[in-house]
Amino acid sequence: MKKRIFGAAALALAAVVVLAAGYGTASAAEVTPAEEFEYQVYYYGAVGIFGYTGTSKSVVIPAEIEGFPVISVSLYGLGLTEIDVSQVSFLEIFSCDSNQLISLDLTQNSELSSLFCFDNPLKTLDVSQNLDLGYLHCSNTELTSLDVSQNHILSGLNCGNTELTTIDVSHNPLLTELFCDNNSLTNLDISHNPKIEVLVCYSNQLTNLNLLYNNELWYLNCNNNNLTNLDLSHNSKLSALDCSMNFLTKTTVQGVNADSLDSYILSKYNNSVDSGVKFSPQKNDNFSDVLNSEWYAQAVFFVVNSGFFSGTSSSTFSPDTSMTRAMLATVLWRVDGSPGGYERSTFADVSADAYYSGPVAWAQVNKIVAGFPDGSFRPNDNITREQIATILYKYAQSLGKAGGALPQLPFGDSAAVSEYAVDAVRWCVSVGIISGFPDNTFRPQENATRAQVAAMMRSFAGVVR
Repeated sequence: MKKRIFGAAALALAAVVVLAAGYGTASAAEVTPAEEFEYQVYYYGAVGIFGYTGTSKSVVIPAEIEGFPVISVSLYGLGLTEIDVSQVSFLEIFSCDSNQLISLDLTQNSELSSLFCFDNPLKTLDVSQNLDLGYLHCSNTELTSLDVSQNHILSGLNCGNTELTTIDVSHNPLLTELFCDNNSLTNLDISHNPKIEVLVCYSNQLTNLNLLYNNELWYLNCNNNNLTNLDLSHNSKLSALDCSMNFLTKTTVQGVNADSLDSYILSKYNNSVDSGVKFSPQKNDNFSDVLNSEWYAQAVFFVVNSGFFSGTSSSTFSPDTSMTRAMLATVLWRVDGSPGGYERSTFADVSADAYYSGPVAWAQVNKIVAGFPDGSFRPNDNITREQIATILYKYAQSLGKAGGALPQLPFGDSAAVSEYAVDAVRWCVSVGIISGFPDNTFRPQENATRAQVAAMMRSFAGVVR
């Protein structure tokens, strides 16, 4: 399944170039090979025309625009076959996913810190000159090898659904998230990665997985491998685990107390002699209304098995149902560990016996929600995208995870964002929690579905944990 990790919220802009000094942006409409398109450049409210118009599927990005150096380039879903960034010496963030790129030349981009090149037919990728690279997402490509030995500050790597038979991360001691699922790996050595918190290595051919040195690990999905033993005795922070579809039994999974996990899946799917023995309580994410082919399937798996979401029934998730304000407060309360001692808020429309009474009280006390001027919370109202951004921003601030300068919004409807939500939307967009739509809109007053919020929360968890 194609997936978007670290920024899984649906989905990206058609094309954006973000500039330094004033945060100017340039955007282009989505095109087909037979159509022309152009970039419009915005900074300080002035509008100019940047650089490219024509039918070619090859684009050259200039080093600067009207004296401002280009630091961020995003060209999503344009069917481009070549993007030349060799002149962009100050390039820090490069998003070129969902095109038709076979190769990328990044040898001149020594400042590059984040690279999103997934969903391309890439056959080779050389990042040996990108020593500042902190995040690399190259999933769903045709890579048969990937060398990250020079990327010593790499903290996030997603190389899932490629054609890798091996991946060496021994030179990446700062790695916190590794996604290498859907490959042909027979060995995975993460003994040099003590900071790993999230490991997704399902659907490989692993016969052994040594987690002795990974004390920070809290999320592990190693299903559909050939594991016969799994020692988790050194992973006390583990809170979500799926080790199904292996050759594991109750006695060969060691050092874990199932009752201490938020979610745990072992039995029923394990092809072992006692696969019918339930090893622990299981949160079932196999909802009849969530197909594995859907873009949000992995996000639903993550939020359910992390204990953030529950299904709307034992067999349904209701991905297209609108999210309510009460639902979001409850989700964030669970993210915070479901703290006790919060019985009732001051909102007149939140009854003490409501399932969300405690979570809303927690959110109010911690200044994550403030309600409306009339003193109501409106728990059953559908929550809008800008309201979600505001609540997530406040929660991240309470954790000390949000701050600093915020870039201007690049959307065509940026002016429609309510004044109270502007900074929150800027932050959520800048860290990849919420993205715009392919028509370069944000749609701030549009309601969000449970599937969309699941994707946002998957990204949010990576930011605040």
